[in-house]
Amino acid sequence: MPINEKARLEALRALKILDTPPEERFDRITRLAQRTFGMPIAAFCLVDEKRLWLKSVRGLDLTELPRSAAFTSEAILGRELLLVPDALKDARFEASPFVTGEPRVRFYAGQPVAGPDGSVVGALVLIDRAPRELDLEQRRALRDLAGMIEEQLAAPGAGVADDAGEHAKLLESLREAPERRVTRRRAQAGFAAAALAVLAVTAVSMRISGRRAREADRVEASWTQGPPASAAAGLARIRATGRFLRRAAGARALGAWVLLAAAWVIYARDAETRLSEHADVQLARSRLERLIAGSARAERHAAVRDAVERAFAEAGGGDPIPAVLESLGAGLERVYVELWIVDKSWSRLRQEASWRDDSLPAVDFARLSFDATFKRGVGLAGRVWESRASLWVPDLAKDANFPRAAAAAEASIRS
Repeated sequence: MPINEKARLEALRALKILDTPPEERFDRITRLAQRTFGMPIAAFCLVDEKRLWLKSVRGLDLTELPRSAAFTSEAILGRELLLVPDALKDARFEASPFVTGEPRVRFYAGQPVAGPDGSVVGALVLIDRAPRELDLEQRRALRDLAGMIEEQLAAPGAGVADDAGEHAKLLESLREAPERRVTRRRAQAGFAAAALAVLAVTAVSMRISGRRAREADRVEASWTQGPPASAAAGLARIRATGRFLRRAAGARALGAWVLLAAAWVIYARDAETRLSEHADVQLARSRLERLIAGSARAERHAAVRDAVERAFAEAGGGDPIPAVLESLGAGLERVYVELWIVDKSWSRLRQEASWRDDSLPAVDFARLSFDATFKRGVGLAGRVWESRASLWVPDLAKDANFPRAAAAAEASIRS
């Protein structure tokens, strides 16, 4: 089990890629791997808590396997290629049901695949039913193909299944933004003022029409013998006019309310559309930032790999380690790099070599490191040795299992 298993699983879940349909961007790479190496089986696998899930597979009719029985569970323990030339001669796998039964694995190569945060989430796998080997160039090619998968995981296309959720969160945050609330309150106040104006106009119209009807009633009541024949028609017209005015006022009010309601619906819909477009812009900007970061990271790692390989090639018969450590430090922008090896007793680690950037103060950290030895599980090197997985310590001063913390703080080494 990787020592960073919790963080690794969180990184895997953050990709939102588990149990998603096949994608051509990954299928293209597994097809290329199958053809390039002439393998019957090639797959891109992801490992969660209990299973190995195949995001893309060629030559095998499976979608998932139990994690406990999968070779890739061993591959994700580190960052280097796991190569099994003949599984029947490897004590770790000779009894595996996938070796003794179908698909009868004899050869296995698993190149770890890391997510955008550097955690190993799975592997690009090659499988054959006969023993095989990979030469140096083939191993580099497999590593490059795994790097292509890592670039896809870091690209904007990764996590498409989560785009809707991210868009919804952006939209909600925009709705609740202070300036948006002010605009909404102003719009509501404007529509409320318009509604009050319609109500006032309606009330005035009704008042005027009612006044005419009342005047007609007073005139008629003043005639004790009833209205003269010549006036009856006029009173009837006054009353008819009053009724018309009341109906007209009611109709105008109803029409105004309908128009106000329609205007409010159109305004709200238009405002929501603008907010959605704004959220789309922010989401696209976020995708672009992730793409730029992923591309820069991939380019930097490729440059470091080239520098390390060049250091080995240029060393000839000499010691390449000093040049390799310098390439790692300069390429990854670190101030201190060290190489630890197991001593002759096979029970402790000792420092073999180190490199220090010129900006690092000349203090006792390097000397203390050179004199120190660590058992399994002790210190950063001992924990990496025990877990066989990469480990990141964000603050050495707060790490209780880092014996050189005081010297690191004096040398201004923080992580």
